[in-house]
Amino acid sequence: MNFFCRRGKFGQFLATTLVGFLTAASASVFFAAAPATASDAITSANLLYGNTAAIANVFDGINAYRKANGLKPAVLTLAGSNDAQQWTNEWQKTGAAPTAPPADIPELPWSASLYYSCMTGEETRVVQAWIAANGPAMKAAPAGSTSALGIGISPGMHGSLVVRVVGYDYSGPAPSSVFTTPGAYFAHLDAATTYSAPGVSPFQDTVPSQQFYREMTWLAAQGISTGWKDGNGSATYRPLTSINRDAMAAFLYRMAGSPAYTAPQTSAFTDVTTSHPFYKEISWLATLGISTGWETPEGNRTFRPDLPISRDAMAAFLYRASGYPAFTAPQRSPYVDVSPAQQFYKEMTWLSANGISTGWTEPDGMATYRPLTDIKRDAMAAFLYRLADKNR
Repeated sequence: MNFFCRRGKFGQFLATTLVGFLTAASASVFFAAAPATASDAITSANLLYGNTAAIANVFDGINAYRKANGLKPAVLTLAGSNDAQQWTNEWQKTGAAPTAPPADIPELPWSASLYYSCMTGEETRVVQAWIAANGPAMKAAPAGSTSALGIGISPGMHGSLVVRVVGYDYSGPAPSSVFTTPGAYFAHLDAATTYSAPGVSPFQDTVPSQQFYREMTWLAAQGISTGWKDGNGSATYRPLTSINRDAMAAFLYRMAGSPAYTAPQTSAFTDVTTSHPFYKEISWLATLGISTGWETPEGNRTFRPDLPISRDAMAAFLYRASGYPAFTAPQRSPYVDVSPAQQFYKEMTWLSANGISTGWTEPDGMATYRPLTDIKRDAMAAFLYRLADKNR
């Protein structure tokens, strides 16, 4: 069954490709480092980390309903969540339900599910929809059975969420990797995603003692940035090179797990051709509303791909890629060079409030953000790493 909620000016939500974040990611952001090796790790875990509160609220709400009906508490299962996440990914890519579900897990004979697209904070509506769709089946579950829940979650446009809940009743052996609390569930994922910086740098121009070394090598390990290959086969990161807007698009797209996405045949921007090396990634940003570019006097739009991205625009990119998280900007700016009336004030203070960027402490003790300063590749690595870590 499909359920939608609509709020305010956003109207219908287009569940298209994306995080983690968002990482992650994201993204809500949603961004975080995706599991690399664990065989039972959830698909696109970077999309789950940023929505831990939403997942916990859905899980707790369903269990409150089960308790009220005399049923055992449900458990979270990696196997079921992998199933659920595959479906939310498919919904996100196409904007419609998949034509056929993945095969049920053999040891779990009963299953039911729903999609729900809504704004962040509407987890109770998800639970209500779940009850409406599956209440009778849940009430009729055998007294001795246990229910394993899987929850998949992906960000849509402007902070909307696409949620899929899958439930299995079983009386035989428990499915692989079950957890009684969301905290234990994510602790398991954390163990699969722990990152240790290598003792030997993968780049010729970075060393372990260098500022942001861990963050730069993390980008490489995640495939977000592999640097440049030199003629002798070695790689360089070029940490002090400024990040251009086209490269930023590529970074965010890869950090979101390089989701399946087909770029349009006609570019949304007059200065980005379909043959541009990062055309797909730039189009993806535009599709999600992460970047709308500039409007020309003729009514067209430009992206300015070769323009270095400044710290204020970077804040806007990361905030939007994180799913427009709920945040009330402070009335008084934490930075002497950023005023509440300034463009991207909310986004810059959101970075500060979440420890993603702390700015600089000047000799007089005042804090500055330097909003118009171009971002170097080493600092960008730090921003993305902190964003991913925040959403775990």
